[in-house]
Amino acid sequence: MSFLFFCKFRNFFPSTTVIISEGDEISPLGRKKEMKANKYSLESRKKQANTYKLLGAILFVIGTGMFLYTGAKMVLEPQITAELGTSEWHNQFNAIQSYRQSMEQILPFIAVSGMIIAGAGDVLWRKYKTLSAGLYGEELVSYTLNSLPNEYTLYNNIPLEKDGKQTEIDTLVVSKYGIFLGEVKNYKGQISGNENDSTWTQTKKSSAGETYENTIKNPVKQAKFQTYLLSSILKENGLNCYIHPYVVFINAEDICTDSELVLKSENEFHNTILTYHDTRISNENLNKLKGVIECLKKSES
Repeated sequence: MSFLFFCKFRNFFPSTTVIISEGDEISPLGRKKEMKANKYSLESRKKQANTYKLLGAILFVIGTGMFLYTGAKMVLEPQITAELGTSEWHNQFNAIQSYRQSMEQILPFIAVSGMIIAGAGDVLWRKYKTLSAGLYGEELVSYTLNSLPNEYTLYNNIPLEKDGKQTEIDTLVVSKYGIFLGEVKNYKGQISGNENDSTWTQTKKSSAGETYENTIKNPVKQAKFQTYLLSSILKENGLNCYIHPYVVFINAEDICTDSELVLKSENEFHNTILTYHDTRISNENLNKLKGVIECLKKSES
């Protein structure tokens, strides 16, 4: 059974081994059951971003429309056209009074509902912007790493699962010099935090010039967790390869950390990879390693 055939139909043969090349057997990625849909996968995040974008825009338009409707109803209320003192004037006056009473009950509800709906739309739109910024960052890093020599193989968005734990590697570069893992962060402002901290701090300035802080997950721990999962999967397939994890920031104004795993740009990641010159992986294991990663990639589809 060929490797590609296994990757395509592994759902039906969970205990089958697959031959990558003669004499090289690989287990089905060390998983006893089929991988569930990975919420961290590229496709999942793209779908989520598009959902946030669509719903956010719809809710914001509906909410704003409801709010503007209340204003229009207050300004453009019916006017008395009959001559003062006539019975028709009294009829129109009473009708307007009744209209005002009903609007006083309905319009506040519509206005508040519109504000809430528009606010929800704004929250979803902000989530879309955050997700799209992350996707852009990954694409920028990928574009930069494509200029590496041919002996380096670039993989993007590798979904991982082991023992019920899920994550996704943003960028992975494989060569005879080792495996280079990149956790990409597209954050603006100043970033501060140490390697063993549970959370880090992002300091930014608003459009009004006010400084505020956001708490973010420790990206170094994220990269180390991805390294642990990938290393475990590789070991189950007979591969003991050293993995170099890095956190790659783009757009950050300043980064204050004690970690040597943090890089300040996609170009620094590119240049750091090229500083490794000693051969760490044999050609035989390199081919086997690529086979495992390609199978992991196929699990995303």
